[in-house]
Amino acid sequence: RAHGLRGCQATWALATMAPDERSALLGGKSTGKLSTVQLARAVTFASSFSEGWEMAVCAMILVPVTKEFGLSSIQLGLLMSLPPALGLLGHLFMSWSMDILGRRPTLIASYVICAVGCCVMAASTDVITLGLGKGIMAIGIKAGIICVSVYMSELSPAQSRGSLVSMEELYINFGMLSATGAAWVLMGVEAVTWRAYVAFGAVAPVIALVSVVALRVPESPRYLQMWGRQAEAEEVLRSALNGDEEEIARTLYHWSTAGANMEHKTGIEHAEELQTLPKHSGFRLATCCWMARAGSGITIIASYFTLFLSSMGEEAALGWFTLGHLAKTLSLIPSVLLFI
Repeated sequence: RAHGLRGCQATWALATMAPDERSALLGGKSTGKLSTVQLARAVTFASSFSEGWEMAVCAMILVPVTKEFGLSSIQLGLLMSLPPALGLLGHLFMSWSMDILGRRPTLIASYVICAVGCCVMAASTDVITLGLGKGIMAIGIKAGIICVSVYMSELSPAQSRGSLVSMEELYINFGMLSATGAAWVLMGVEAVTWRAYVAFGAVAPVIALVSVVALRVPESPRYLQMWGRQAEAEEVLRSALNGDEEEIARTLYHWSTAGANMEHKTGIEHAEELQTLPKHSGFRLATCCWMARAGSGITIIASYFTLFLSSMGEEAALGWFTLGHLAKTLSLIPSVLLFI
């Protein structure tokens, strides 16, 4: 069965990879002016950017959407809260797809789903269709963000892994800032409706999709090694790690050991590991941070900000919304780029 799956996977890889792909991309330590890691980080921005764009746009279109569809406060709350729950399907889809099809195809699929979600929202004629489009986009966003995080952690050098993975947060805020800035600039243009802002959200996933395919971003070396494609994994790592043979050997050994341990563990042993998870300081710290963020009400404020300030005028509300996102984005840059 394992050999059959490997055969299917190899066929998929051949179908999605140009014959000269590896030689074109990995012939040296960089592609053009960008290294392999920098190229991958640059073109995998769309999932987080789309999440930021969608969050900001949904906050900005609350007033016109409420008027157009005649929503009550309960319906508005359901519209904002229920569709994102479909993001759980994105997690389930992502875990299966990344292991069977690969990180790269999963990224491409997530970008397609995000673009489709934006189009469905923009073309919606009722609140149910609007919520469906929002849910489709949530699936693509959640699948893409986790896939990108896994992909970058497997491709990045150890010394820069933290900052490269943490740039997802920057991309989210760039998406928010871009959406609010565009709305502020285009305010008053009659041809630009809330549907146009939603549709513009499909641009980033499409650009990322084309970039990943056209620029031949490589598959994750971890995935290649999992499926027995050792030579290809070494080739990608050699390009990504600038030929550091010591780190390449250490990384491959760690992956091989971890994979062997996972294969021999029973379900009971996995359950026991989960029980010890709360004892880890990192897990406790992450849990506290998540609870603090969730309990602070920041999600509610971000979602309903323009609605709360609608009494002071749309232009003033948008202005404060944009300034708030600008301040947040600027405050994140030092922590991501300098201190991680």
